[in-house]
Amino acid sequence: MENYKIGVGSTLRQAMIQLANDGSKSLVVMNDEHICKGIISNGDVRNAILAGFGLDELVTRVFRSNFKFVYEHSIDQELLWKYFTVDKLDLVPILNNEKKLIKVLAFEDVDWSRDLPFEVRGGEINQLPVTVPLIIFAGGTGSRIKPFTDILPKPL
Repeated sequence: MENYKIGVGSTLRQAMIQLANDGSKSLVVMNDEHICKGIISNGDVRNAILAGFGLDELVTRVFRSNFKFVYEHSIDQELLWKYFTVDKLDLVPILNNEKKLIKVLAFEDVDWSRDLPFEVRGGEINQLPVTVPLIIFAGGTGSRIKPFTDILPKPL
């Protein structure tokens, strides 16, 4: 998670170096109390340079303070799917009620092949069990559908 964080006192140069070294596309901008203040992406840095900002400008001059996140107590898998696929976000911060960063969730952190709910506790993603009511009706010898049951098992 550390490779996704950058301080409010950091410069655009530091952000560029961190983005290049870690291979991430976005960083979470945080203050000294670990409160999330915004997001800065590769595109934000490039746009700032094209707009005439110097590399020694603070990230707080160009970061997005109006960013999308989820609270740790109300993670919605459908909302995350929308953030990653429709909104094309690279990462989604998971915050507590004080907007302190708990975890940074990247698309590859979620097992999308399983349609299970999950929760985040202590910075760890935990899949929750799903209870599904299921009834199986079985019985008989399959005499009603003979001669099929002579060569194939009775379907359930």
